[in-house]
Order: sequence, then C-alpha cells, then structure tokens
Amino acid sequence: MQKVQTAVLSRATLMFPLALVLFEFSVYIGNDLVQPAMLAITKDFGVSSAWAPSSMSFYLLGGACVAWLLGPLSDRLGRKKVLLGGVAFFTICCLLILLTHNIESFLALRFLQGFGLSVISAVGYAAVQEIFEERDAIKVMALMANISLLAPLLGPVLGAFLIDHVSWHWGFIGIALLSFLSWFGLKAKMPQQQASLPKQPFSHIFDDFKRVFKNKRFLGLTIGLPMVAMPLMLWIALSPVMLVEELGLSSLQYGLAQFPVLGGLILGNIVLIKIIDKLPLGKTVLIGLPLMLAGDRKSVV
Repeated sequence: MQKVQTAVLSRATLMFPLALVLFEFSVYIGNDLVQPAMLAITKDFGVSSAWAPSSMSFYLLGGACVAWLLGPLSDRLGRKKVLLGGVAFFTICCLLILLTHNIESFLALRFLQGFGLSVISAVGYAAVQEIFEERDAIKVMALMANISLLAPLLGPVLGAFLIDHVSWHWGFIGIALLSFLSWFGLKAKMPQQQASLPKQPFSHIFDDFKRVFKNKRFLGLTIGLPMVAMPLMLWIALSPVMLVEELGLSSLQYGLAQFPVLGGLILGNIVLIKIIDKLPLGKTVLIGLPLMLAGDRKSVV
C-alpha cells in the first residue's frame, strides 16, 4: 500500500490527531470512569462485587478479538472508512448499555465496546504513522498519549462523583457524547488515503499473518508489550475492590489515590517528547524498562 504523502508537523496538521485523541480519550475513560462505578453497578444488578473486575476483562477482551481483522480491513477499505465506522459502533454500544438490566447483558456490551480499543491501535495509530514522518509520528503519539492519560486521572474522580451524586448511567451518556463529537472531527479533518491495496481473496489475510509470525523479533515485542502493561492493568481492574471495599476508602479518596500512579505515566510521556530527538529509536525503552521493574519490585515488597 502506498503511503499518504507525509505532512509537516504544524498546528493545521494536528487537527486530525486532536480529533483522534478525543475518541481515544472517550475509549480510555470508558474504562477508567466505569471501573470506580463497578461496585455500584454490581449492587444495582444484585450480584457480588467479585464481578467488578470482569468489566475491564471483557472490555480488553473485545479489543483483542478484533485487532487482527481491523488492520487488514482498513488496508483494503481505507483507514477513514473503518475508523469512522468503529467510532459510530462504539457510540451506539455506549447508548445500548443504558438499556441493560442484568450483569450478563452489561458485560456483553462491554465486550462490544472494547472494539474501540482496536480501532485506536490498529487503525488510528497506523494512520498517524502514514501521515507523519517517523519522528514526528512518535511526537504526535506521545502528545496524544498525554492527553488521553487525563482519562485515568479524571475517570476515577468523575466515577466517584457519579456514585455519590447521580447515576452511573450518566457516565456512559457522557462517553457517547465525546465519541459522537470525535466522529465529526475525524470526518472533517482526517486525510483520505490516496491509494489502497488491490482486491484480494479474504484468505490472503492469513497468508500475511503467516509471514508476520515468522518474524521472531516482532513476536517477542508482541508478547513483551502486554507484559509491561500488565501491572498497570491489574491495578486499574482491582483497585476499586482493594481500596474501597477492603480498605474502606471513600469514593473521592479512591479517585485521588490514582493521581500518583497515573501521574507517572504523564511524566514519562513528557520526558519522551523531550528526549526522542536526542536518542536512537528504541534506546528510550531500554532506559525506561529498569525504572518500571524497580517500581514493580517496590510495590511487591
């Protein structure tokens, strides 16, 4: 596939990433706002609080199940069509979840909502990498990450507010509204692909994957990246039960307890933006990995 002509990083060209990050923010806060409210949701559905981490599990599982398909599909149909379709699907799922009356249907829709994670990673980031030069693309994605990381900072606090003052349903209404607005921004500002892959049988996708799986370096990174993120994912999934139910923190205290953990993520991305031009690509990973492992060791101790 031919690349879209690369663009120079400027205020004008940033409009597409800003529209994309609005959707990314809605997808992330779709987990970070909902997890603090899961104790109230399980109570409404009349089930045990042991179901609370399942919301995040189904959300991530939904993203993992379609990632393999969305990339090749966007190669053939175009990034813009698949991205707009994914945003619309996510928005509709946010509204449908308001109609659920039991934990099973709630989790089923959480699974479908999770498709939005793959829309961002497999389609949105691929479009950014095609539009901008490599180093500019890294800067754009780091900037997007900083904005989207406001979700885990604001989500717990907003979730606590919803629990204490209104209903958790309003959280999904707000998420749907953000996603709906991002759809219009992407439709207006996302560049159209200049070329797409020729029509080929669906089985050709599996031939592509056979070649990918022969790349040992790629497989190593694919396995390694989720392992790096696992401590953070476990914290987000289990912290409502640990902090609120077991330690007796209030909803507001729970929200504030997330600031040191997730503030570190924002600080790391700010540092990345500053040093990316001064170090070889990949060297930053070798610098950050020991710091992360040291933090994990301290938390275990």
